[in-house]
Amino acid sequence: MIVRPAPQLVVDVSAEVVARVAPKNLPYFPADAGEFTSARRARRDPLSSGIESVEAVFGLIVLFVGNQLLEYLLGQAFAATGGWVGRVWGRRREVSSLAGVGPLDEARRSELRDIAIASAASKGVDPERSAAIADAFLTELSRRTGGDPPR
Repeated sequence: MIVRPAPQLVVDVSAEVVARVAPKNLPYFPADAGEFTSARRARRDPLSSGIESVEAVFGLIVLFVGNQLLEYLLGQAFAATGGWVGRVWGRRREVSSLAGVGPLDEARRSELRDIAIASAASKGVDPERSAAIADAFLTELSRRTGGDPPR
């Protein structure tokens, strides 16, 4: 079964990360899922309108990392159900909350941090900024899943 995060969930979680890591970029960040899906289409030519688009590119990278993390996390949660969810919901499922994920333990945090850093680095983000993005995502995901924030 393919589990995907709802676009609004990706936008909400990623907006918190942008607010922590680069608050000056928040005005350029999509506020709702409609803008997010438009931003996905605009990726082909993100620098066409000058400096404002440079800030928008950062937001797109954070959305990309957020989508990667949420897909992985939700996929793990649904795989842990033994597959019965897939039989009930069909082959594809869009999930709009992290209710079934449960608190993140240290091993999951480490794994998610590695995924976030690799995802950001794959888009050309420097290692220090990639780590800051990863840590902000872990803080927000821990808050939303009821776990302790990372140390």
